[in-house]
Amino acid sequence: LEKAKVPYVIVDSEDNPELVKAFGIMQAPTLVVVKDGSFEKQSNASNIKKFAEMMVQAKA
Repeated sequence: LEKAKVPYVIVDSEDNPELVKAFGIMQAPTLVVVKDGSFEKQSNASNIKKFAEMMVQAKA
């Protein structure tokens, strides 16, 4: 994501329980993409990696 200059924020779930609840996060790691008021989430490392690669390719 850094290579493609896609903005992102890493959030600690213990420090931000309100975000965990708002996005229905059940496990870590979880990637949440927010756009235009809606969101999509991906859990588990392999799904996150594939999703991030797709985002990078789309941005290129």
